[in-house]
Amino acid sequence: MEERNALIKHADIAIEGHGIWTSFLQMEWGAATTQGYGGFDLRGEAMFQWVSEVCRIAGVDNWGKVAGNHVRIRHTHARIEAIGHLTEERWLDFHAFLERSRSDA
Repeated sequence: MEERNALIKHADIAIEGHGIWTSFLQMEWGAATTQGYGGFDLRGEAMFQWVSEVCRIAGVDNWGKVAGNHVRIRHTHARIEAIGHLTEERWLDFHAFLERSRSDA
């Protein structure tokens, strides 16, 4: 797994065709390399956690300010595993959050 700095090029929250809220962050680094992070089912508590944690990691107080900020990412060739604050040791692994939430239910 690699760790690198990336720019949040675009941040979107929308209702997918099947009626479930979801969100994607489009990350960019290096020579215009891009990869998305998100696509999670954001029903219930997941929506609050996603929005508040992404804003916290990006260092903003408003979802509309997320795009344009730099963060760190941990990624493989297949996907982004986590996003982190640029200068502080704070990470969001939303895959792990959802797994914990499902096991607690």
